[in-house]
Amino acid sequence: MTKLPNTKGAILIVFSFLFFGAWTAIIFNGDLVAFDTVVQEFFFSLRNPVLNKIGFWLEYIGHWPLPAAVSVLLIAGKKTRFSYGLPLAGCVLTSVGVYELFKHLFKRPRPDASLWLCPEHGYSFPSGHTLNNTVFWVVLASLIGYYFLTKGRSLPIYKRNRSTTVYPKTKTGAVIIRALLIAWPLIIGMSRILVGVHWPSDVVGSLILSVGIIALGRVILFSKGDPAVELDKYKREQATHVSTDEEWEDMQNEE
Repeated sequence: MTKLPNTKGAILIVFSFLFFGAWTAIIFNGDLVAFDTVVQEFFFSLRNPVLNKIGFWLEYIGHWPLPAAVSVLLIAGKKTRFSYGLPLAGCVLTSVGVYELFKHLFKRPRPDASLWLCPEHGYSFPSGHTLNNTVFWVVLASLIGYYFLTKGRSLPIYKRNRSTTVYPKTKTGAVIIRALLIAWPLIIGMSRILVGVHWPSDVVGSLILSVGIIALGRVILFSKGDPAVELDKYKREQATHVSTDEEWEDMQNEE
């Protein structure tokens, strides 16, 4: 019997979509009005000329064309096409498709236009800016972490060797880059509340939904095995000079 890969990832996908469904039901049942009002008022209290201007520009910088453009550039590069470009392009297409589907399915009105600091159109739930940026940049952070730990080892999904040399070469560099990439979508999400074009529950719902899409991406990318197993295989290959299991365990303990 074939063992299904990434069982934990599959469970996370199901849990995320169920949680998103429950969150959606709570929204349209009117149980989050107080939550939206309190959080919205807090962000509005932070408004000032500087933050308002930043929020205004994030409306354009944080939209889906930026992840799409980065994906195209990575696909164009021979060293990044398979390692980064194609996986990220798949994530962009998936997240854009999902949020467009749900926006037109739920048709939740945006907050009153008198509260907006920038022009906007369409429906409110979920927040496309938040969803697209979270999926794209967190997956990119995951890929960078994988390549750093495996020294550019090819993703398990590929039958041919698609290794890469494009990744941070130091632990400090990897940590800083990944932290910035993960922080970016959170900033985008908060900016959507600040400029008044989204309810706070829109942003939270998008974060919940993004967890499922990211988990789905990991299941697909690591379809031949769990990332942790792949990393362990790599470490064992790099430790061929260790002749016994006891020595291997000692080396692991030293790490």
